[in-house]
Amino acid sequence: MNDTTAKLKAYLNSVWPLAALLSAGLAAAAVWDLNISKAMFSPGAGWAVLIEKYGETPGMFLAAWGLLLLNAGLSGGKFRRMLLGLLNFIVCELLVEYALLKISCGLLGLRSAPEITAFAATRGSLLRAAAASSVLAWMLLLRFSLKDYALRNGAFARITVALFVSSQLMVQVFKALWGRVRFRDLEPGFANFSPWYTPQGAGGSSFPSGHTALAWMLLPAFLLCGRSPRLRALVLAMSVIWGITVGLGRITLGAHYTSDVLFASLLTIIPFILLLRAQSGTAQEPVTK
Repeated sequence: MNDTTAKLKAYLNSVWPLAALLSAGLAAAAVWDLNISKAMFSPGAGWAVLIEKYGETPGMFLAAWGLLLLNAGLSGGKFRRMLLGLLNFIVCELLVEYALLKISCGLLGLRSAPEITAFAATRGSLLRAAAASSVLAWMLLLRFSLKDYALRNGAFARITVALFVSSQLMVQVFKALWGRVRFRDLEPGFANFSPWYTPQGAGGSSFPSGHTALAWMLLPAFLLCGRSPRLRALVLAMSVIWGITVGLGRITLGAHYTSDVLFASLLTIIPFILLLRAQSGTAQEPVTK
């Protein structure tokens, strides 16, 4: 077992207990879900409002960075590289554009869907231009000037992109199938509350929490921290704190139940563990320098 493999397996051992704890919490939420939301609901909490405005953006930016790094290491024929590069550019541009939209709407205090749609219709071209130019600039820099850096962080790029695709795909599938009504949208007397394990088919998008899933997207960030064990441990710990904080914020605003947050966390953490395990089994060289 080389040094890189041993270190990655050590990080795996630190994440597994978190997944086990979340699974136990999900089982408990079958009984306490509604009561927890009643106790925590505070729609005026300023910190939770900030989470709603900006909580998704760090995960989006990190996913876009992983795509950019992955693009720099594309191999194969010219046509294949051009096709994958174009696809990479489109996805990155959309991620950055949406993140900039979220930031802009947050700064302007726009929260409702009609307000955000109207803003995107009038200012969308400016955001699109900013996103496209920045993505193109980074693609060229990483491809021609910073290629060594991109290749050194190939493990981060592969794990991050695979994690983003898998977790977000599962989140959207479950949202479409479950149709759970958010706590803040429940009828008087909570008559249309449904437990997390009972799909409704249509009517809401509470289960699971997209904000929380994207918050846990910061987990692979420690792979960008070079060889320093302390720095890696610190970044990993901060990623865990961020994931927990975003989840608590979503419960506080009544946007999600505890089970929505815990399930979304598992949809990101478990694939991350599996991807990290796969990387630890194939690592031959240090992940970064």
